[in-house]
Amino acid sequence: MKQLMSGARRRTALIGGAVVVLVAAGLGTWATDTWPFDKDTYCWGAWKEDSGPDFLSGEALEEDNASRTSKETAPTPGRQRGRCTVTIHSERVSGGGEKVVEET
Repeated sequence: MKQLMSGARRRTALIGGAVVVLVAAGLGTWATDTWPFDKDTYCWGAWKEDSGPDFLSGEALEEDNASRTSKETAPTPGRQRGRCTVTIHSERVSGGGEKVVEET
């Protein structure tokens, strides 16, 4: 009977230790903005969500069913300039009941 109790305690300690390790790993990835908590990046990683210009903040998406997208065109040997655009798309219904779409 003593051996069964010590086996159950050992199993409980192992499960508890595994839970602690998983929680610590989750908190670490959240604190460092790494997967699966990483923030969106734009323009080849030069801009990150919630940093830099106002349009990258979460507040820019709070109203009017807004979403943010980006389009990147990499430089080539023939065309030495790349291009990156970040667009905020929002839709709302006006006071007259008409659908209003805005692209910024």
